[in-house]
Amino acid sequence: MRTVQLHVGTRRGWSTEREARLDAFRRLHRHNTRGRHSRLGHRSPIAYETRADSKSL
Repeated sequence: MRTVQLHVGTRRGWSTEREARLDAFRRLHRHNTRGRHSRLGHRSPIAYETRADSKSL
């Protein structure tokens, strides 16, 4: 849960639990697809996959 708190932040004031869950999903999805990851050489997964695809051609 600590990881989710770091990514979602401490924002309070969602009207519903659904709204809070959607916000968490959006933020985590953005981090997982666009955020830089040390395991990928500090590149986003999209940049990493694009480079891998271009090398295989």
